Amino acid sequence: MTKKGARKQHKEKEQKQSHSALLRAREEEAEEEEQEEGGAALVRCFRKIRLGQLAVALHTKVVGLPRPSALAAVRPHQREQETDAYNVAKSDRHKKLNREI
Repeated sequence: MTKKGARKQHKEKEQKQSHSALLRAREEEAEEEEQEEGGAALVRCFRKIRLGQLAVALHTKVVGLPRPSALAAVRPHQREQETDAYNVAKSDRHKKLNREI
């Protein structure tokens, strides 16, 4: 092989290597961006969950619905009524939270 042919082959080899390195760098950047976007989505999801929990806690305080464990000291017929009210309010809250998420 002549010097000219060897130089040409060497240049082509370098171009291929630089091109493949460039492609690898782009792929790595795309993967990092996907991971960052996925992390941001998780953060948004956790924020919604936290806000939902806060909303449930505030609703419970405002409406004054007792927790089921607090119902143990109440008379049986009153406990049933309060449990029913609690379950209805709880299902309404869950429906609302599921719509938000």
